[in-house]
Amino acid sequence: MSQSSSVRVAVRVRPLTEQEKSQHHHQQGVVRFVPDQPQITIGHEQRSFTFDYAYPPTAEQQTVYSTSIMPLLHKFLDG
Repeated sequence: MSQSSSVRVAVRVRPLTEQEKSQHHHQQGVVRFVPDQPQITIGHEQRSFTFDYAYPPTAEQQTVYSTSIMPLLHKFLDG
């Protein structure tokens, strides 16, 4: 392969299940999003991770597709 390519990484935090909601997992705040950054922090130690895309549990499927998947498909199809 003569061309270099890069890997893009997207993360989408899933919504809490009904069982998790009933057990008050939402009060623990395990995953936090950094405002205006594709970055999340995890746990009470605040370990930070940066991605190409970071989506909260409220992100709609269409948003995820149009911002992270569709541009890759266009590049792929354009060669």
